[in-house]
Amino acid sequence: MRCLLLIVIHSVLAAETFGEIILSNKAQHTHTGETVVLSCKYPQGATKVRWRNWQGIIAKNSDLDSKHTFNRRRFNVIADQIKGEYNLKMSGVNQSDSGLYWCEMQIGGEITQQRVTLYIDQYGEIVLSNRAQHTHIGETVVLPCKYPHGAKKIRWRRWQGIIARGSDLKLKNADDRKRFKVAVDQMKGDYNLEIADVDRSDSGLYWCEMRFGGKIMQQKVTLYIDTNIDDKFVLSNKAHYGYVGETVVLSCMFPRGATKIRWRRLQEIIARGLDLNVENPDTRKRFNIVADQMEGEYNLEISGVIQSDSGLYWCEMRLGGHIMQQKVTLHIGKFFFKYVVI
Repeated sequence: MRCLLLIVIHSVLAAETFGEIILSNKAQHTHTGETVVLSCKYPQGATKVRWRNWQGIIAKNSDLDSKHTFNRRRFNVIADQIKGEYNLKMSGVNQSDSGLYWCEMQIGGEITQQRVTLYIDQYGEIVLSNRAQHTHIGETVVLPCKYPHGAKKIRWRRWQGIIARGSDLKLKNADDRKRFKVAVDQMKGDYNLEIADVDRSDSGLYWCEMRFGGKIMQQKVTLYIDTNIDDKFVLSNKAHYGYVGETVVLSCMFPRGATKIRWRRLQEIIARGLDLNVENPDTRKRFNIVADQMEGEYNLEISGVIQSDSGLYWCEMRLGGHIMQQKVTLHIGKFFFKYVVI
């Protein structure tokens, strides 16, 4: 009898950690991108029911913890008081979601836990194609992707994250959302990514990814933005002089048939059409486009010039399949006043 009592006590102590009773401890496997449900059952009378992981409280009752702002879009609590269920649903899981989770509650003065260790397994990735594609600054480029019947979770990605999922763009930058577009044709099985007005920052590796037959299939494209322009396409290269505080006009003439006309400087587009693309509010007040379609003029007016406005500007356009440039180097001087005492 004494021996049996010792065995029972040892069993209880093995299931306790700092006063917490572990009712269950299991493993659950899923794959990257899947939706998984971690289950938890609670009896009548249980209080302070919550889901936790090593980072802290994930959910308390039916409310997700406000600190997990990113997870609030992917995590959800599914509670059923009749069945005594308090399940945690996680969608679009990734490697950072793996680890130990536990459903915790208080029953009769005791804290109990139901533990789940979540393992995120990666599908074997099969690279169907890996090619290079070249284009020039200002061009529109189409990155092709073909998908078979039955493929699911089709998306375009690059190293920064998901660009598009289905027909929805996932880009945060407002300018990129205007330039990127997904062209889908279900009949042909096309899921192409179209990028308008490409710039240097668009270069790099893209891949079209899909789930098919339990595998992740990828079609990779490395986009190269060729920036070298033959000298014969630089129509003019001149200097313009102004003084601090003055208004200067940088002139640009465009012929009939020219498209995608813009003013550029360094790594940025200043104006595209009649729209300024300048983020600094003070600069937006000083810069203006003066266009005259009849005369073929697309001039850049800068009022109240300052020293930092000096440098190389160029008016760029597409004509006959080529990029044409008219370059202007702006030099800003200072007025000097000489006082004569009589």
